[in-house]
Parts: sequence; structure tokens; C-alpha cells
Amino acid sequence: MERTISGMLLTLILMSMSTLAFGIQPVEANGTIYIRADGSIDPPTALISSSDNVTYTLTSNIYSEIVVLKDNILIDGADRTVRGVTGSEVGIFVNANNVTIKNVKIRMFEYGVYLSNALDTKIHENLITYTDKGIELSNSSYNSIYGNTISANSEYGINLVLSSNNIISENEVENNDVGVALTFSSENNALLQNNIEENTWGIYIYGGSSDNEISGNVAANNKLSIWVHYSSHNIISENNINANNLGILLSNSSRNTISGTSVTSNEGGIFLFNSSNNMISGNRITENDEGVWLSWSFHNEFRQNDLMNNTQQISISTSGCANFWDNGVEGNYWSDYTGADDNGDYIGDIPYVIDSANIDHYPLMTPRTIQEDTTPPIVSVLSPENKTYMIDNVMLIFTASESTTWIGYSLDGQGNITINENTTLSGLSWGLHSIIVYAMDTSENSGASEIICFTVGASQPAPFPIWVIALIVMSVVSVAALLLYLTKIKKPQTSHDELQNVVFVDVCLS
Repeated sequence: MERTISGMLLTLILMSMSTLAFGIQPVEANGTIYIRADGSIDPPTALISSSDNVTYTLTSNIYSEIVVLKDNILIDGADRTVRGVTGSEVGIFVNANNVTIKNVKIRMFEYGVYLSNALDTKIHENLITYTDKGIELSNSSYNSIYGNTISANSEYGINLVLSSNNIISENEVENNDVGVALTFSSENNALLQNNIEENTWGIYIYGGSSDNEISGNVAANNKLSIWVHYSSHNIISENNINANNLGILLSNSSRNTISGTSVTSNEGGIFLFNSSNNMISGNRITENDEGVWLSWSFHNEFRQNDLMNNTQQISISTSGCANFWDNGVEGNYWSDYTGADDNGDYIGDIPYVIDSANIDHYPLMTPRTIQEDTTPPIVSVLSPENKTYMIDNVMLIFTASESTTWIGYSLDGQGNITINENTTLSGLSWGLHSIIVYAMDTSENSGASEIICFTVGASQPAPFPIWVIALIVMSVVSVAALLLYLTKIKKPQTSHDELQNVVFVDVCLS
């Protein structure tokens, strides 16, 4: 078994992502449709309609590329298809900000959706299939990809290149070569609550991609579920990793954290190759052929994990590489531990010895992960933000730190509205609004987000004070009365002689 795993690991290490592309430009081919920066559609006969230069709706299936150059617009596919023909490169190419793409079926392109230097763009509820690369972001930040089905793409489903602060959540990513890849992408990219199944590689973090979060995902039936390669300071937490050939692999990577994750029924559970100073804590590693495998890896810390019923709990292929298996107070739970607990402190009286350099001095007598959950879910609202929106339909995008049984929101202090996923706040009135999102986890712990205040359109002007209106009315009435009185005063009579004198004087003076 060890030879098989080692051979598979060597094959994976030698493979490269040479097909990843950089700096893609839209093709100037016949039939390409442009949404220009001024809002015009070029050619005007294209099967896209817009009455307000904000919402652009597909009126029929389109067999060409779409290039988006205008900011602050919504592209609604209306469940129609954008399909490539021979030589088609990008289904929808976006070089703009605050663009929303939804309800589009995209297939048969080299790239389904390609974002270049784009900010605050949302890609949701689309079907992207039978492309080479489903969605790619290049030098693009603060974008959201959620609620899409991305399947049967020959290279990868989603790829972030040199991009940061993006959120990939609640997508179905299936039957791709690579499900989701972060390539040279650091700083606060988040992969949250995605189903990533039956890919060759499920999640691939590569090339110095650091400070990213991979949380709440289900990764099942992949050949390799999560691979972190030459990357550091990533957080992998609360995932469900099961029935893969290999669960989690860290290669040439340091200072990553794997926590709160269930790694179950894989051929290999957690593997570390030439990786040091990582933290692996609070995980449930059960019923794998090999629970943990280490090669040329040292100074990693394993604690408060449950290692249960693995065919081989720990395999260390290089002797003398010391790792830490306890924190001086607590170690891990080992289902094959045979020691006693005579003093009843739930810590084994004798160490669990792996080899001379790897010893758990404080093995736990009971599993940690069966303890009662009293921690409420952490709810974060990603949209709306504390800013002004010039449209009355605003996306509600949120994340919860764990699986939930109920989610709802309260808008402007009204009663809770139950939802199952991200949604759209439609028909909002102009002015100031507030929203809070609530969630309940599987242990019936309730959590709530912070209150988010945002404005739709320009704020309504404050009403004119009544006392000022009354004062103006009184002033108008008083002036009108005075003018009426003056017109009624009898005018003085002037004699004919006096009038002649006046005229004479005027003539003499002239």
C-alpha cells in the first residue's frame, strides 16, 4: 500500500498546471457581441435587449462571444445558452466593474467566463459545461462566484490567477480535471460551502497562494481532494473530505492550518510531503487505509485529533523527522491506544509511541469530536455593503461558518424571512435600509450577523418643517393684504393748470 501511495504522490508532484493561461484577450471574430462602455450593443441586431442600459437580457440562444466593457450592469441569460463555435475563445469576457452575470448556460468555449482586471463582479446561478476552462479570474478582486453548476470541463472548473479577496461559495463543481484552483493568488480568497465531487483534483492551491480560507466544503469521490503545493498560511477548516483516493495533501508547504475537518473513508487521509510547521488540530480522521502519512516533514503539530479505525493510523517514511503530537496538556485520541487512565483525568497514563522521534505524551481517552457543540455559527454578510446602490435590486450574499438547518433575514426591522441560499432583495425603496441575517446550526445554536446599513439611490430630502411652511404662508397673506390696502387709498387730483405747468417746466428743462 505504501508503494502505491508513494507512486501516486510522486506522479502528482511531477504534474504541472502548464495549461493555465495569462493575459487572455477577447477575439475580434465575426459575430462577437460587445456591450460598449457607453451602454450600446454592438451590433445593434444582437439577440440582447436593454431598455435602461442597466439590465441586458438574452432574447434567444447566442452562438458567439460576448465582450462586456460597461460598468454597473446586469446580464440576465433568462436560462438561454451562449454556445461557442469553432475557434471561439471566451463565452463572456468582462473587463469592467460591478457586473452581474446570472442564469446563463455557457458551453463549448475555451473559457466560459473570463474576468480581466474586474472588481465587484458577481457570477451566479449559471450552468457552465463542456468548456476547457469554466471560469477564470485574472488580476481581479472582490468578486463573487456562487450558486453555479460547473461540470464536465476538460481542464478546470474555476481558476483564480493573481487575484485576491474573492469569494467562491455554494457551487456544484463536478467532473472537471481540476475543480477549483488558486494560482499565485493570495490574500483573503475564500472557498466556502461548495460541493466538489468526482474531479481529478478537487481543490488545488498552488504557486505561493497564501492567506486563503477553505471552509465548509464537501469534497468527495475525487482522486485528490485538496492539494496545497508551495503555499503557506492557508486555513482549511470544517470541511467534509470523504471517499477520495487521497484526502488532503500538503507538499512543499508550511504554516498552513487544517482544523475541524472530517477525513473519512479515503485511501489516504492527510499526507505531508516535505512540509513543516503546519498545524493539524481538532480533525476527525477515521476509517481511511492510512490516517496520516509523513515524508520529509517535521515540526508539524498534531493535537486534539480523533484517529479512529484507520487501517494504519500513522505512517512515517523518513526516520528522525520529529513532529509534535501534543501541546504539553492534551494530545490526540487513538482508537488503538491500549493504555489505562488510573487517575481519571481522561489522559492516558503512558504515551502513545509512533517512533522514537514522534510520541504523543498525553493521549486522550475519549474522542474530542463527540463533545456537545455549544458554539453558534458565525454569520458574515458579504453583500450588501455599507454603501450606496443606484439600483433597487441588491444581492444578499452571506456565509455561515458551519452547516445550518435554518437561515433567515430581517430587513428594516421587519419579521424574519426564511431563505435557503443567497437571494436578491427586490424592489427596494430609495433611502436608507438595514439588514441582519440569522442562522441555526445542526445543534440548534443560533447566530446572527452584524447589522448592515446601506442606501438605495439618493437619500430622500428631509421634509420641510411645518413651522417654516406656516411662517411662509402667513408672510404671503400679510403682503397680499398690504398690497390690497394700498390700492384702495384715494389718489390725489391734479388740476389742468398744474399739469400744464409741469409739462412746461419739463419742456423748458429739456
